[in-house]
Amino acid sequence: NFSALGSSEMAVCQIAEMRRRLNELINEKKRMEDAQARELITLRAYGDTIGRGKISNRVLIAVLSGFQTVMDDISNVLVGTNAARGQLKDYAKEISNFEICGIFEGSFGICMEKNYHQVEITNESLRTNDILQEFFSVLENSTDSERLIDKISPYGQRTVKQYRQWLKQLNDESVNIELNWVNEVSEKRAVDIKYSALPDIIYTLDSISEIQNENIIITAMLTGVNIRKNAFELKTEENVIIKGKSRLETLIKISEKIGTNINAVLVKSISKSSVCGVKETWFLADIAEQKKQD
Repeated sequence: NFSALGSSEMAVCQIAEMRRRLNELINEKKRMEDAQARELITLRAYGDTIGRGKISNRVLIAVLSGFQTVMDDISNVLVGTNAARGQLKDYAKEISNFEICGIFEGSFGICMEKNYHQVEITNESLRTNDILQEFFSVLENSTDSERLIDKISPYGQRTVKQYRQWLKQLNDESVNIELNWVNEVSEKRAVDIKYSALPDIIYTLDSISEIQNENIIITAMLTGVNIRKNAFELKTEENVIIKGKSRLETLIKISEKIGTNINAVLVKSISKSSVCGVKETWFLADIAEQKKQD
């Protein structure tokens, strides 16, 4: 009740200060809502061939095209297809598509974002966050041959080919890439790809002679879920332990089923590499409904 303060100069100052603080809170709330409604990526290309705030058209096209293509291929697998060729699903392209919203110097930087209102989020939909988690996992583990094969194999030969082509273009142009990602809850991830390390990564990708992906549905006990690592663990009736990766939404959905049997919809990937031999990886795509007993 401001009338109790009277009409003194102090009361007027207090009211003005309260209004100022209220406006600040309203503006801060809006900034927080805007930040939480989008994924933001900054991509910085740098090296001897790139000037401050300037970049060759050829190099820029290679940087952005490779980024988008690898994202698209990962997205295409996550939404339910392991096709080695053919067109990408429209929804896969939609959720992996980013818009350029700004540039910055140092040497040449690009800001990209995806507003979540661009994609309807339902229980069955896949958030862009999941794609970026897997994309960054591939990048972060690229200098370790065995871990790179583990991370990229579930996404098939097509993704391996596109990733190799992107890195070869960066290597040919002597370009380093720094990627920073801030998601809708302000979690951050960063990776710096030096072109001096690219020949070894390309060698690992060249060593992958074959990747076979197989869709399997098995009934097994869910023995573990790790939300932070996007990981799961199953135990079959034959006491075989299956460990692998899954999407965040899928793990959240099944977390209440730990200790019970589920019908797991899995993608089994077997990769053959001259560097690491034969490796087997698992991806939990979903769970099927339990059949009702008569």
